[in-house]
Amino acid sequence: MANQARIVALGGVTAALSLIFLFLGSVVPIAQMIMPAIAGLLLIVIVGEVSSIKWAWVIFAAVSILAALLCPDKGVVIYYIFFFGHYPLLKRSIERFQNRVCQWVLKFLLFNACLTAAYFITVQLFGLPNGVVKYGYLLILVLLNIAFVLYDIAVTRLITVYFLRFRRHLHRR
Repeated sequence: MANQARIVALGGVTAALSLIFLFLGSVVPIAQMIMPAIAGLLLIVIVGEVSSIKWAWVIFAAVSILAALLCPDKGVVIYYIFFFGHYPLLKRSIERFQNRVCQWVLKFLLFNACLTAAYFITVQLFGLPNGVVKYGYLLILVLLNIAFVLYDIAVTRLITVYFLRFRRHLHRR
């Protein structure tokens, strides 16, 4: 029972921190991209401490719903829901494949599918003209894919640092 209470408490704190970061991303214009990324990275703590990806998915869903209701800037919420929130969770599953080429193909397919879905939903939701990125679409796509590679490498390193350095501090008695 104590372990279950610990899991629920950790989930609640993680969800609250994620919402705070998403709200900050809504009110601080320069933080629109970084705050959803930080909120998504918090789910790594859940996966590492609870050893169950199910809890992390439940927290992702709860944060997504609450952020959609509470955050003033829905663009930040879209970034979180369509990529930054679930990518750290899916990354773990994708990297179970032994073949690195297969891993990267799956990662790029996931990223570009999420990017396309987010773009079309943003166009439909906010009524942006469909030709906003008509001429620079290919350039933007290439730049975002390069940024994705850097983000993936950063997430891998942050996961490693968490497990090698910070996790042991959470378990001191």
